[in-house]
Amino acid sequence: LAERHAQPIFLFVHTVDPHAPFAPPESLRARLAPAADPARGTMAYLARLAAKELPVDAATVADLHALYGAEVAFADAELGELLAALRRAGRYDDALIVFLSDHGEAFHEHGVLGHGWDLYQEVLRIPLILKLPGRRHAGRRVARPVAQIDVAPTLLAAAGLAGGELPGAGLLAPSAAGERLHVAYLRYAGREGISVSDGRFKLILPLSSSFAAGAELYDLDRDPAERHNRLFDHPVRAAYLEAAARRALGARRDGAAPVTLSDEERTRLEALGYLGGDAR
Repeated sequence: LAERHAQPIFLFVHTVDPHAPFAPPESLRARLAPAADPARGTMAYLARLAAKELPVDAATVADLHALYGAEVAFADAELGELLAALRRAGRYDDALIVFLSDHGEAFHEHGVLGHGWDLYQEVLRIPLILKLPGRRHAGRRVARPVAQIDVAPTLLAAAGLAGGELPGAGLLAPSAAGERLHVAYLRYAGREGISVSDGRFKLILPLSSSFAAGAELYDLDRDPAERHNRLFDHPVRAAYLEAAARRALGARRDGAAPVTLSDEERTRLEALGYLGGDAR
């Protein structure tokens, strides 16, 4: 900020944390997770949990949740320092800031830990906060389902630029008439599935035999924790969402392209547990 005083800047900040391994700074761990065993947040311990070599009991879940919470607090404090630096530089008021995550984290709400294994709300729901220049739209909340793909067209619209053929929908314009569906797709470690939500009802459709359950339909208004499968209570809504899921799946596979990883990228992904024997 000091080097580019009064010049336009684009800053991308990726904190990584909160993320496994759950190893918050000791000062935060001692204050926010004093009873948690730090060893339970290591990649080695998490890998043994994933391999079912260790039981996932209430004490383990409580420790992991506490360590994760301390990492959230650490990331919050670091981002607070960035915002403070923008204010000191006199650039906060005119800044356009987007705060978001790529995924949530499961703590055995549905029998698994981590992310990448299922399509429940604890993994799909993320924070998405926009701060526009000059307090535009301050305090406004977008009630309809939104997704990360909406960020790019929103930023372009805020800059007065056309979005072209970008997927997603800008969040600054009034909501378009009609129903918008939120689609999430999972393909990881032999598991494949898709979910579609209209904001109230959400269908989870397994696409591989590794899913223990069949299709699931949840009423998120009445059952936000997704405990009661209402598939047979709302067959018309389930069929509608399944048809939408099949269309989205076809479009995704038609546009798929192979990805080649460099040795450095592969090493970094292995260190985070995404590749190799410790993949989560």
